[in-house]
Amino acid sequence: MASKKALIPPFLFLLVLAFLSVVYFVRFIASASSYLLLLTGIRHSYIEPSQIAIFFPDKGLVVAVVDWRCSGAISILVYGSIFVATIFPMEGDYRLKLLWLFSSCAYFVLWNIVRLWASLAAGFYYGSWAFTAIHAFIAPIAELFCFVAIWAIAARSTSYVA
Repeated sequence: MASKKALIPPFLFLLVLAFLSVVYFVRFIASASSYLLLLTGIRHSYIEPSQIAIFFPDKGLVVAVVDWRCSGAISILVYGSIFVATIFPMEGDYRLKLLWLFSSCAYFVLWNIVRLWASLAAGFYYGSWAFTAIHAFIAPIAELFCFVAIWAIAARSTSYVA
């Protein structure tokens, strides 16, 4: 029989899943990216609940709809499930594993805000080809490298393997 301690990570992960699946997460990513656009002086309009209208030089006015697919929710869920399935069964400090899980998920939330902002900013200055290049190609590859690097550091720092 599994100990109560072993049941906590899946339960916590389900709580994170519930948070990410609600519309507030998508709104948070969209509004935070909109705020970064405002801070950097890029003219745009934030449309509730999670749309950003911005001018691209080659397309004119474009409305970017931020939904669960481009908010980063899926990538955070995949990372979290891999982390829980691979790191928690290893021997090591349980509290440190929880710290790594939550801090790395928080990092990826910030990453997705910056990714969306950078994509929209590139589209504003250079057109739809730059938006597509960053949003669909460069950012996912960089995110994969970050996933692997953070997972490897977490695995090394939380295990007792010398």
